[in-house]
Amino acid sequence: MDHCRVFRLWIGRVTVAFWVAVILVLPVRAWAEVARPATVFLDSLGINAHVSLAEGPYKDVFALTGKLDYLGLKHVRDDVHETSSTIARYETLGAEGIKLTLMLSPALVPDIDGALSALEPAASIIDTIEGANDVAFTSPTYKGYSGIAAALAYQRSLWSFSKAHSQFATTAKVAQFTYGPVVANPEEPGLADVGNVHLYPRSKQPPFYTIALAARTLGLPSSKVYITEFNYPTSLDSDRGVDEATQAKYLLDGLLDSSKLGFLRTYIDEVMDEGLVPSEPQLNFGLFHFDGTPKLSARAVHNLTRILGRGVTNLPRTSAPGALTYSIGQNLSLGCMDANIYHLLLQGPAGNFYLVVWAEPPLYSGTGTIAPPAPHPVTVTFPSVHSDIQVYDPLVGTQAIGEYQTANSVTVSTVDHPLIISISNN
Repeated sequence: MDHCRVFRLWIGRVTVAFWVAVILVLPVRAWAEVARPATVFLDSLGINAHVSLAEGPYKDVFALTGKLDYLGLKHVRDDVHETSSTIARYETLGAEGIKLTLMLSPALVPDIDGALSALEPAASIIDTIEGANDVAFTSPTYKGYSGIAAALAYQRSLWSFSKAHSQFATTAKVAQFTYGPVVANPEEPGLADVGNVHLYPRSKQPPFYTIALAARTLGLPSSKVYITEFNYPTSLDSDRGVDEATQAKYLLDGLLDSSKLGFLRTYIDEVMDEGLVPSEPQLNFGLFHFDGTPKLSARAVHNLTRILGRGVTNLPRTSAPGALTYSIGQNLSLGCMDANIYHLLLQGPAGNFYLVVWAEPPLYSGTGTIAPPAPHPVTVTFPSVHSDIQVYDPLVGTQAIGEYQTANSVTVSTVDHPLIISISNN
């Protein structure tokens, strides 16, 4: 739906001649907000990779490790195809600090207890064990059941064996199986520690509304739910495919949306494209092309994690976050109400704050790309002077694009992707 057009039709009934000239000056209100640790945000990011399959672009596990290091991501989700021969590959990732979420399914791993025993050598790097994937499409069978009944029976067995296993009982969460856009309540006894949902926004729309609707529909705290698959394909299909620039923008938006709405973890789908058919969405979700070269989205995620991760390796990761008092003001034309400004406050290990601001206007219509939206100036004001304020654009690089000394305000122009304002903690 073209929300701008709908809004214009509505306001046209109220005043025909003057709506274009109307400007809404949003109220400026200062408040003290407790930041989230930047390390917690970074730890909430993960990505899918076919480590166990060991085919195509995923055959070289050392090359895969290099890509994960470039992205700055420490959580990998994989569907287990075979246990014993995959241990060495998992341990290669684990040596680089990677933690694993492993999907088990009735078709590939019917013997859950035997699989857990085979995975024992990698137990220290497995932090989640997940049930069957995409039950609506795979139609699993297990112990005489089929479909969702089989997935539920398998899930209960997965829970029982995991919680009874000495190597996994206290170290690994059990994640729910996935079935369509919404999953069962993870608090049902003998089912899962955390819920699980796949979110693929349709019709090339920005991600916030899809993610917010899922948070509402689930009917349980988002802090108990993983988003195990999220992204946009860079394919030529008419429904979901977007260009590389849009994938990068929407991806950053979605990662921040998920954190803002409280989801426990979000896994990008996936590290690399799985094929060379440009019209097929399923083959083009990667952050890297099939030949291993990075897309714009890979560079954007790299820049995001490097900007927010400065100092992480040299300072304690667990420090109580502080509070920052600030106000945000903007002038927003009533011509389009799709340019809501979102913000998220983080704090780095060195004590500096990161105020991330972003807008999510639609970049596609039903007929193709939309003209670039006009910048929306956003002014952040502080009650006292800060010694150093820097502005970063993760689509540009890891170096500041603006710097202000001894200032109590900064104005940035948000367009269609996040900007990061680093603020000294006086």
